[in-house]
Amino acid sequence: MNFKFVLSLLLLLLVVPVSGHSFDNDKHVKELTPKKFKRYVHDSNYPVCVMFYAPWCGYCKQLTPIYKKTAKSAKAFGRFHAVNCDESENRPLCSKYGVEGFPTLKFFKNSKDSSGEKIAYDFLLDRTSKNLLSEIKKNLLRLTQVVRGDMSDLDKFLKREKQAKAILFTDKSSTPDLWKGLAVGFHKKIILGAVNSRNKDIFSYYKIESTPQILVFHPDENNEFSVDSFTKYKGPTKYEEIVEFLKPFKISSQKSKPSKSSSKKSPKKPSATKSSKLRDEL
Repeated sequence: MNFKFVLSLLLLLLVVPVSGHSFDNDKHVKELTPKKFKRYVHDSNYPVCVMFYAPWCGYCKQLTPIYKKTAKSAKAFGRFHAVNCDESENRPLCSKYGVEGFPTLKFFKNSKDSSGEKIAYDFLLDRTSKNLLSEIKKNLLRLTQVVRGDMSDLDKFLKREKQAKAILFTDKSSTPDLWKGLAVGFHKKIILGAVNSRNKDIFSYYKIESTPQILVFHPDENNEFSVDSFTKYKGPTKYEEIVEFLKPFKISSQKSKPSKSSSKKSPKKPSATKSSKLRDEL
């Protein structure tokens, strides 16, 4: 009996340090190594937060569920990653960023230093999900283009660049974070714009009676952009579904997209496999 008890205790001690705080199986938080750090932090267009931690750290264990929850909430517009400083290969990385205690949270601005790396700074506020989300939003690139005026202004906007344009019709005074984040993910692939309900001429032309609505404008049969060549999104206002809907339009806009008649078709439902593998590059 004593031998079994001791054996069970030893097994428990071996299991406890890695359970409940590892990010290995979390699809919203990536465990980073020096090889991955550049790609997922410095080369990402998203604002990034990195949690430097140690598996044995009690405070790290307390913060982990909050961090995971925040990463999931921010999936459309920010990235939350982690570095295990107990791993020998990661120690130079932890040393580079001056990590002296655990957990250490560092945010990485989209502005870069002379070496081309994002500028890191310590997060010193209370580590609540609300505060973390607020901080990540501060660093979000403003890439959405607001269309103001009438149909002639929209026409000019559509013809300005040879890229598909996804337009959000909204009654909000400011662009939603979801749409701002999608603009970051599709940067240089699709131009994301927004039209407010105050632009009654545009709303009336497309018979927008409820918001939000999304229209994607693409080349017509003559490979030209016009106010009448678009596809309407008919799915839910959810990140994964909108991403899958927009993906076919991100390929070179020189290729003709579906004609206006295709606006009657409902978008294909994304598979669970595709949506679970979303990366920084949409």
